[in-house]
Amino acid sequence: MQMIKELNYNYEAYIMYSRYVCGDNRYAARAKESTKEKIDFVYDTCSQEMDQLMVEFPRITDAIKVFEGEQSFTGFSAIFDVDFTKKDMSSFERLTKEALLSAYVDKESDVVDDLSLVSILEKTTLSHEQKWLVLLISENTEQYYDDLREIYQRLVPLLTPLLSTFANEVSIIHTEWQERIDNKTIYKFLEEEVGLSYEGKELNIQASVMGMNAIAIRSDTAVVGITFTKEFFQQSIMTIDEACKNLKNIGDQSKFLILKELVETQKYGKELADALDLTPATISYHIQELVSEGLVQVNASTKSNRIYYEIRKDKLFSVLIFVVETLELLDEGNRELLSKIIES
Repeated sequence: MQMIKELNYNYEAYIMYSRYVCGDNRYAARAKESTKEKIDFVYDTCSQEMDQLMVEFPRITDAIKVFEGEQSFTGFSAIFDVDFTKKDMSSFERLTKEALLSAYVDKESDVVDDLSLVSILEKTTLSHEQKWLVLLISENTEQYYDDLREIYQRLVPLLTPLLSTFANEVSIIHTEWQERIDNKTIYKFLEEEVGLSYEGKELNIQASVMGMNAIAIRSDTAVVGITFTKEFFQQSIMTIDEACKNLKNIGDQSKFLILKELVETQKYGKELADALDLTPATISYHIQELVSEGLVQVNASTKSNRIYYEIRKDKLFSVLIFVVETLELLDEGNRELLSKIIES
């Protein structure tokens, strides 16, 4: 495992553009105001160009909205933000087939060459729009790639000087995460603090500015947003805003049932969909929010391409403790009741 010192400007451009067209959050709630202001300045500076790109390239923009929207299936982000400077037109269909097999079909990726894309799509619960777009892009891959390359070529020159103002934030990520690599504590840290279990897999670590509020796994690279410093992880005091977000997630019936299903053992997406009689797209949507809030941990299987999900009981307990302490629920009677619950 090693640190990649340079930013991936194609990735930065993709994150900025996709969040802009989808209206997604730009930064973490705990981000410093000075950092938020700099991120806003980047968006404001590039907004006119992005508005023009949305007009000039409606095909790729609409595809991003569908693929990055809340009902898209797990896998398209990883496929769609790859390095399109490489002229490998066969990669999209294979990666798409592997992602579909992993998300919807109970088969390993070693059978990917034996199945056509159409036959795999027929087994999924994707919407007609999503299925149509997958086929459309697979048949017109070069045109879509060329559109995205043009977007990169227009945005990267704008981004490069703007992101240089984040040199200090990027340097902190490099220093702190390199220390974990050197101390061989990186895998334990990823599992305990981030909720990602990737031990046994070779991972590179790369900082991201525009993806500052996320940690994303892209092939063999963990892209770490600049929010995730030691200071961030040491902020053990939960805010009311964070508590309310977590309680909202727990209070959602589908999310609660997913958490309940994960109590005994970890499961992958299709297992959850089958157990709860929900579509894989619905499971993917809810899982993404649970993972984002740290209530569910992601575990990558070393034997297959499947992603397994595990409940974070420690995080759930911390939410409940916050509620108990903030609302001063621990009177003498409740203390006795809590003691009995813990003892049982």
